[in-house]
Amino acid sequence: MMNDIYDILLEYDKIEYDKKDKCLKYVKSKVTNHLYNDILEYIKECEYTDQFEITENIPDIKTKQSENYKYLKYVFVDQYCNGGYTGDEFAGWIHIKIDKNEYLKFHYTM
Repeated sequence: MMNDIYDILLEYDKIEYDKKDKCLKYVKSKVTNHLYNDILEYIKECEYTDQFEITENIPDIKTKQSENYKYLKYVFVDQYCNGGYTGDEFAGWIHIKIDKNEYLKFHYTM
């Protein structure tokens, strides 16, 4: 029984990794190398990320958040957990503009 759960989790991780890889390859084809490197660093700082996709839409409820990177100037944040019970838990959706009407979207948990 326990091995079945681990197999399911491993399969989920593989699917999520493949989606992330595909999206990042697409992003790399659309933006400069400098901006791409900033995006990778930003994703790394978001700690746990998943559910990557390319979308034309950003949510109606969002915050345009300034960033301190050289090339990545802002992201759109739709945060549904702002501190949590312990005061240090955050989660939501990030949208990074990569083209006129395209965004890299992913979920984050910190």
